[in-house]
Amino acid sequence: MLQTAARTVIALATLCMLLARPLAGGEPLTLYHAINTPVANPTCAAFQPGDDSRLYVLEKNTGDIWLFQNGNRIGKYLDLTVSTEGERGLLTLVFDPDFQANGHCYIFSTQPGGTGVIERYTRDAGDANRADPSSRLEILRIPRGASDVHYGSWMGFTPAALVTADPDNKHWLTITVGDASDGVNSQNLNTRHGKILRLDVDPTRFGTPAQPYGIPSRNPWRTQAAPRNEFIAIGVRNPWRGGFDRATGDLWLCDVGASTHEEVDRIPYAVMAGPATTVLNLGWPAWEGAQRDPANIMAPEVPDHYAPIRSFGSGAYIGGRVYRGSAMPGWQGSYIWSNHGPPMMAMLGGDPNNLRTDLKTEIEGNLGQGIGQITSFAEDNAGELYAVVFEQGGFGGGSVMRFAPYDANRRPARFTTQPELYATVGFEYTYNLAVDGLPSVALTAPTLPAGMTGPTITASTPPTLRATLRWTPTAIGTFPVRLRAESSGVSPAAWQEFTITVQGPRLADVASGSTAVRSGLDWASFNDAAGDGFWDTVPVFSGLVPTQRGSLSTITLPPGIPADRVAVRYDGYIRVDSEGVYRFRATADDRVRVAIGGRLVYDYDSAPARANPAASGSISLQPGYHRIEIGYLEQAGGQSIDVQWQPIGAGGFSAIPAGNLFRPAAGSAYGLEGQVGVAPNLGTFPATAAAAPPARLSLTGAFSNLATLQPAPGIIAYDVASPLWSDDADKGRWLAVPAGGTIGFTARDNWSFPAGSVFIKHFAINTPSGQRRLETRFLIMNGTGTYGVTYKWNEAGTDAELDPGIDASSLELTRSDGRRQ
Repeated sequence: MLQTAARTVIALATLCMLLARPLAGGEPLTLYHAINTPVANPTCAAFQPGDDSRLYVLEKNTGDIWLFQNGNRIGKYLDLTVSTEGERGLLTLVFDPDFQANGHCYIFSTQPGGTGVIERYTRDAGDANRADPSSRLEILRIPRGASDVHYGSWMGFTPAALVTADPDNKHWLTITVGDASDGVNSQNLNTRHGKILRLDVDPTRFGTPAQPYGIPSRNPWRTQAAPRNEFIAIGVRNPWRGGFDRATGDLWLCDVGASTHEEVDRIPYAVMAGPATTVLNLGWPAWEGAQRDPANIMAPEVPDHYAPIRSFGSGAYIGGRVYRGSAMPGWQGSYIWSNHGPPMMAMLGGDPNNLRTDLKTEIEGNLGQGIGQITSFAEDNAGELYAVVFEQGGFGGGSVMRFAPYDANRRPARFTTQPELYATVGFEYTYNLAVDGLPSVALTAPTLPAGMTGPTITASTPPTLRATLRWTPTAIGTFPVRLRAESSGVSPAAWQEFTITVQGPRLADVASGSTAVRSGLDWASFNDAAGDGFWDTVPVFSGLVPTQRGSLSTITLPPGIPADRVAVRYDGYIRVDSEGVYRFRATADDRVRVAIGGRLVYDYDSAPARANPAASGSISLQPGYHRIEIGYLEQAGGQSIDVQWQPIGAGGFSAIPAGNLFRPAAGSAYGLEGQVGVAPNLGTFPATAAAAPPARLSLTGAFSNLATLQPAPGIIAYDVASPLWSDDADKGRWLAVPAGGTIGFTARDNWSFPAGSVFIKHFAINTPSGQRRLETRFLIMNGTGTYGVTYKWNEAGTDAELDPGIDASSLELTRSDGRRQ
């Protein structure tokens, strides 16, 4: 999709918006959410032809196309298997001009191995809210290039206004394809990489596997052999997004430069659709923007360079749209696009000399928060403009946002707080929530757990409404909550949907008064001078070798650690003296996470935490010593960490006292002496293999949370010094020892384990659609021997069934790198 001057992939999460100052007398602008439910990492949005109530949003990494109606998500329109590494994924959707009649849509995605594929799908005949997966027709396949970047991937049909006067081009599908290299493919006339293509996909003439498309009658090289007959332009590097001006038919796109220049290109409709005799050459790599590179020579068979309309300094531009709506008359005819970094631009009235650059600050002020990272733009049927936002702070994920004139007295509703997601049987759960909106906000709760009261309005001073939910759960389980807020006369409504997991109080790892612990916490630091990153392994930093170790009496930064690119792990025990709910929060100059008993309690890296300084996490604990792990990551720019708690009965948060922090006692070789035990055979497995073991993994009692593989209290996670390679599978290991039992240790010979001990080993493997759980094995030691059982996971990864014998052929998978395994 994009590439920096250093020729490394630019993360989509760093994309910034590029807009412009309004024309004199033009209206100030803002952005409104057009959808009520976040979408993770959206790349594209498209409105259904003739129906602006139906909006389709593409989720990059899952392959899901979500259908929204009037801002509300009503389900998946289509679920595809895509390759997600780097710039790969689900990239573009465009509807057939006759969609209302034929139900066709066209999708650009990347398949395992990096191959780009353009496919056609048809609306399900019995369900207008879904596409029929069996209707798939492959239109075009574009093999992976030399580099796994620069897919291009924009697609569009000729605007309807132009079709009226020129019906021959109604089904001409224009496609931008990146060079998938750096200067190798764009002038090579035997590859589609680095080109702009045009295909005729008229379903009345084409649309079979043998002939999925034709060559438009006005393609310059239509009489030559493929792929040249598909070209209307060559010499592009990575035109990630583009768009037709619906009034003039001109094609506008931005092309990403390498190190010195970006460019905005405008190809007039008369040039694209006229009786052209030559292919346009946009110049890459001989030209970068308006700068000629004498080291590159164009092939003699192509014409001279077709110059961009404007060229700018280095960045990473994302093509936008020419505004032709009616809601913002001051912006009529302006070309608005986005950029990786400053400057931020728009050509007012489409005039390349009328460039404005300072609207972003104004919009953020009107919006009341920062603008998220833009990945593309969209238009509805009326020509109104939308931005697809990769990650919008405070929204909980990506969004589609509508441009609109700013009115200080009208603001759509939005939730400005995030709930806690855990509760404890017998203890009150409280959610103090806030909603923002003007002129007034109405709040309802369509779904609440039985016994939950509220939302009770506690304060309402426009623009903010505050309310409270209260609940004392009586059973362990998961309970959904759905809240709806609407600002009077301003659409769309805002929804907040979440699930509360109810648990019992956590058992202590070590009993109160144990001599197996001593004061302080252990710490270890890990350097990241290469910048590879290791945040996903926080807080345990599994698989990393510490560069320094030590102990501290309180949670402070250890002396002597590097100033940048370093992580610190703190681990030990926190002692609590009363049963109840304890709250934790943490701040740092970069990132910090707190886990207790292996459960992540607070994550300062999360969007809700960063957006709400008062956010905290809670966990219910029984008296005793509980394992605590804290991960701190310092990237650059200073060092600071602050971890606080709120004990039972305390009026607020405070630093965790040194008297409540402990580590394994001296002489504790492995830190296991104080571990709490479990029932023999976990209390669920029979003593012999002849009896019936639990039928499902969820019935074994081994995991308190099967979705996250959180082990039950008393079960110890461990690793081995020299793990065997199992065909690239990831493995997890746990051990359970009966209460009162001890492990017989010897430095040279086999260890001994008490009867009733259980070993657990879990296998999973990475696939293009994410990690696939395979099987979880148990070894049960009954005193006279050992027997084993295997649980085979279902495809959804929600549970595993007892399997008397694994058939290896049934586990054949496609790996994340495309290899069959």
